[in-house]
Amino acid sequence: MKWPDHGGQPHLLQKQLHMKTDELLDFSANINPLGPPEWLEEKAASALKRMHLYPDPDYPEAVHAIAAAEGVERENVLLTNGGAEAIFLASRLISGKKAVIIEPAFNEYSRACFHYATEVERFFYKEDFTFPIEEVIKAVPNASAVFICRPHNPSGTVMPETEVHRLAEEASKHHTYLFIDEAFIDFLPEEKLTSFIADYRFVVLLRSFTKIFAVPGLRCGCVIADAEVIAELKGYQLPWSVNAVSEAVIPPMMEDEAFIDQTITWLRNELRWIDGQLSEKRWYRSGSRVNFYLLADKTMGDQEPLLRWLMKKGIAVRHTYSFSGVDGRAVRTAVRSRKENEKLVEALKSWEDL
Repeated sequence: MKWPDHGGQPHLLQKQLHMKTDELLDFSANINPLGPPEWLEEKAASALKRMHLYPDPDYPEAVHAIAAAEGVERENVLLTNGGAEAIFLASRLISGKKAVIIEPAFNEYSRACFHYATEVERFFYKEDFTFPIEEVIKAVPNASAVFICRPHNPSGTVMPETEVHRLAEEASKHHTYLFIDEAFIDFLPEEKLTSFIADYRFVVLLRSFTKIFAVPGLRCGCVIADAEVIAELKGYQLPWSVNAVSEAVIPPMMEDEAFIDQTITWLRNELRWIDGQLSEKRWYRSGSRVNFYLLADKTMGDQEPLLRWLMKKGIAVRHTYSFSGVDGRAVRTAVRSRKENEKLVEALKSWEDL
């Protein structure tokens, strides 16, 4: 069976499962349900009035806004067409060489390596998504790059900063890049690793503004890295990779601390509430600190029956058949509004009664 490659495609999932549901609550996409912010649509519409003009290929206002918000220089920032372009640009640095990927992982890492004919050595997270630090450190001397995802997709767990330091130190010794995907870091800003850029030339941070601001259609992202690395990446990037609308909304995104604070407060409350609703005897929930988590009925292995049941109840969750190492033994579900989370919990409790 061919499953959709990404979340946020509930109707493709319906088609795959030969099911019809009039209205679906989409828990498959890990997008902030509080967004987009109220100001964003007006700002985007205003930018469209300049659609007859080419954007400045250096995107100075957006780059300056990101640099100021992150406490780095402009030369440390490259604006990208979402997090996916950031991943593919970084992978160009090691074209034809060897990368380490720790599974389960976002499948775009492997796709980018395949695109650039890069060999991949795979390791796997341990129980409860403990990072296999010793095994990966041993692999660093023979690799050109290591991909890590922090916070981790699909579990939502966070690799300890002390372990990232160990890995960065080892990578620096061998001139091995450490690509750190921080697509969900704005849900947990105290865990940002921007300070690493000054200490480790080979650390490359891959960012996305899609998740926190709920604008996957705008494709907003960036790379934060050493100035020489950014200069090289810029040489690989297609001209005008980012459109004028994305360029226009990024500066106010960087200034909207109130929206970020509101999101963090909502998220912490909802995670606590969800934990209080699920029986630990029956349900496994990964120790997520962000806006999604892995969920599994402990009484069975493959979770496809649960996925189908939830679809019948009008709830779409993310399958995990494309996450090597999970392989369908859990589903990934987003954290939504309280009303929507209540509907999910109600459906799960009705599943328990079967």
